[in-house]
Amino acid sequence: MKPSQTSHKNLFIYCGNLALSEVETQISVALTTPQTLPAMRNIPGSVGKLLRLTAEKLDFDYIIIDMSPSVGALNECLLMSSDYFIVPTCPDFFCAQAIKSLSKILPKWNQEVQQFRAENIDYPLPSNPPKFLGFISQRYRPRNGAPVKSFQKWIDIIKTTVNSQLIPALSPLDMTVELQKFKACLPSKEPYHLAHIADFNSLIAQSQKHNVPVFALSDDEIEQVGAALNTMKTNRDDFHHVFSTLASEIHKLTERVK
Repeated sequence: MKPSQTSHKNLFIYCGNLALSEVETQISVALTTPQTLPAMRNIPGSVGKLLRLTAEKLDFDYIIIDMSPSVGALNECLLMSSDYFIVPTCPDFFCAQAIKSLSKILPKWNQEVQQFRAENIDYPLPSNPPKFLGFISQRYRPRNGAPVKSFQKWIDIIKTTVNSQLIPALSPLDMTVELQKFKACLPSKEPYHLAHIADFNSLIAQSQKHNVPVFALSDDEIEQVGAALNTMKTNRDDFHHVFSTLASEIHKLTERVK
């Protein structure tokens, strides 16, 4: 199946499919029994191989995978097939606990897939593990351009947990972008905190209704008048700025030295 071209000539989308859940069990078995069942040893790296072949054929610069919030076998193979990864976070207790879980799960995944990086496998996983670029704080209520106090509390807790638990767990495995590089590329940012993305409420609904990104909504597509229109236009423009800045900064962090 080919990726679908969008209205932007340089953007293609591979849509997810519920059928992927049907292969989850096969991938899980393949991850645990490659020696017993040699025929299954190519399964873990097959999805990543498909994406890389597609990228080569269509001359892609980046492939971005929007993973589901689970720790299943499919996500394990998708992440361990990647070059980099970003962790989106919400300012609440459960997300703070999830960061602690990732500190244990990601090293475990890295160890589990080691045998699938062998050269004698037709579809090997990359020899180098993916690198953590940072986290994004999102889905909070803003006030005067900043998160309200109750949300800021959890943002600070998550930031502390990332730096005190996740980074120390990943750094020895070469699974983080180097701190020196992060500071050099993004001198104005706190280490590993890539962006704040507020909850834009009704703009999301309009984005889905008109099938365009939030930042590309026209005034007519916002479908409001007066003060409500002005507020949503400001939020739209703020989102455009955040998106553009984040895209540029990720490019800096991941740009290959030629």
